Amino acid sequence: MGKTKKTCVFDMDGVIAGTHYALENKIKQKYPKFSLNNVHTYNFNKELGKEYIDLLQVPTEEIFKEFRNEEIFEEAKIAPYFIDFIEKNKDKYNFVIHSLAFSDKVAQSKKIWLQKQLGNKLNYFSNIIIVVGNNKPALDNVDYIFEDSLKQLQKYNENYPN
Repeated sequence: MGKTKKTCVFDMDGVIAGTHYALENKIKQKYPKFSLNNVHTYNFNKELGKEYIDLLQVPTEEIFKEFRNEEIFEEAKIAPYFIDFIEKNKDKYNFVIHSLAFSDKVAQSKKIWLQKQLGNKLNYFSNIIIVVGNNKPALDNVDYIFEDSLKQLQKYNENYPN
């Protein structure tokens, strides 16, 4: 009997897709002082209060508006070494992409981006899940999670307390 593969789940935005840098470039066109260096939380400092929101030098509504723009993926680059990692480990792990899209258009842009960036390497993934809406639930039977949102990581922590 063969050894059961462990499952690795990858978020897209900010993990395998450089959407945050594409977002920064887009916002800087209108708000030149904006910098990702001033972003301290997944939701652009909203829970930290006005002082931290003011650090951004741009209304958070503008940031979220651009983040919901499907064009952000046209500029996003794939994370360095991601393709090497999946090629070297495809026989050891089940790979899953799990992402949130705020609209059907953004979900479609994500699928197109994945196809362009990974091509036939998409076959290395046992599942690609793009949830449309405002809530990305934790998945079951996950061994490793690559996620940049503490809120999302907390969901996994609730499912796997140890």
